[in-house]
Amino acid sequence: HLYDLGTTAAGQVLNTVLRVFGTGAFHCGVEVYGKEWSYRGRAMAGTGVFATRPRCCDCHTYSETLSMGDTPLSPAEVSRLIALLQQEWVGTSYDTLRYNCCHFCDRLCRCLAVGEIPRWITNMAAAGAALVDTGRDLNNTRQVLVKGVSSAFHCDGQQALGSEVIESDVTPSPSWLA
Repeated sequence: HLYDLGTTAAGQVLNTVLRVFGTGAFHCGVEVYGKEWSYRGRAMAGTGVFATRPRCCDCHTYSETLSMGDTPLSPAEVSRLIALLQQEWVGTSYDTLRYNCCHFCDRLCRCLAVGEIPRWITNMAAAGAALVDTGRDLNNTRQVLVKGVSSAFHCDGQQALGSEVIESDVTPSPSWLA
C-alpha cells in the first residue's frame, strides 16, 4: 500500500506533481495475511518493524494499492520471516534516503517471493542518496586538493630539494635612510 507523506494535503499535492516525473515521496506497507507491515525510525533501541490494519497508517494519507501477488509462504513461515526482519531492521538504523519504509517493503516482498516493488517508489530516495554521495565525494576531492596546494606552498623552514637559500645581511646604509 502506498501513502502520501503526512496527513495534510501538501503530501498529496507534492506526489501529484512528482508523479509527472515518474517519482514521489511515499510511505509504504506490505499487506500479508490481514496485517500491513512497515518500518519506521526510532530514537531508542528496538525494532522499527511494525504492523497496522491494512491501509490505515495513522501518520500518512493512503493513496493506492499495488498488487504484488500472493506469497507461497504459509502464515507460520511469514511469522518467522517477520521475526527475522524485526531483528535486522532496527529503528535506530532508519535513514530517509537509504534504509526507509520503502526499502523495507522491497526486502519483505522479495522475501515473500512476490518480486521487487516498482523502482519508481524508491527512485526519489535513490536520487537523493546519489546527490549526498556526490556532494561528499566532491568535498573529499576538494579537501585533498586544498591539502596538496597548501603543502606545496607551505613554508615550514625546511629547504625544498633543488632550491637555494640566499642569505644576506642587509645593513642599512645612510643612502637608504630618509
